[in-house]
Amino acid sequence: MSDISVAIPAYNAEPYLAKAIESVRNQKIMVKEIVVVDDGSKDATEQIAKDLGAKVFKNPANMGIGYSRQKATENCSGDYVAFLSVDDSFHKDFLETAQDYLDEKSIVFTDYYRCAKGKVRDIFNAPPYTTQSEFRKLVIDWALRKNMFTNFSTVIIPRRVFSEVSFDTELRHSEDLIFLLDTVIKEIPWVHVQKPLCYYSFRSTRQNPTEWELLWKKLIPRLTELGVPTETSLAAKEKNFKDCFNFSTIAKNKILRSLGWKSASRN
Repeated sequence: MSDISVAIPAYNAEPYLAKAIESVRNQKIMVKEIVVVDDGSKDATEQIAKDLGAKVFKNPANMGIGYSRQKATENCSGDYVAFLSVDDSFHKDFLETAQDYLDEKSIVFTDYYRCAKGKVRDIFNAPPYTTQSEFRKLVIDWALRKNMFTNFSTVIIPRRVFSEVSFDTELRHSEDLIFLLDTVIKEIPWVHVQKPLCYYSFRSTRQNPTEWELLWKKLIPRLTELGVPTETSLAAKEKNFKDCFNFSTIAKNKILRSLGWKSASRN
């Protein structure tokens, strides 16, 4: 048995939860526990999790993903915490491969398969870096586009990190981006495993202007702390606003085509 807890935030996850948990059960090493945080679901999420042997913690209402991730960190007992989004799943070799890279201070992440409608479309390989300074620059460049290349369904985080960095409980999206920036500010190392070890389900979500504004309110001060000029951050915010809220179907399809999705076999 490993000393890894797997945390799964879940909201109305009845169609997906069993598959996610099964992908944890199918690992070549046994996890210490599976912790499901039920974010006020109205369906059978809680019962499914219990039936499959997970520890379940239920939020008092639908509090959002930031609140759920933070609650998971407070209720996981393993020395390491792996997060899994409820509609994603682990490759069977994920934990066995990743555990060789674990130490008490570094966050490990892997590449992943991108899936749509249940089929693998291609593989996302994180951009290469050799030093933490290069990693920091990549994170900043991507954050200016309100984006990130570290998929939190592939990360394993030493529990001691949560004494320095926490998830923002106000955020209902992009809480992982803020967490990532905070770890960079704290100079916590990130280690890249150059192998796809997770199946990520491509999701298209509609932006809420109020939530979008809240994110940028939190994002810009962190970029400033990382040395980004305020005018650069404000220009990035303006561009992102246009991308999010003046987003025609034609433009969206063009971006999807630009991803160059190619088939990749599931293995």
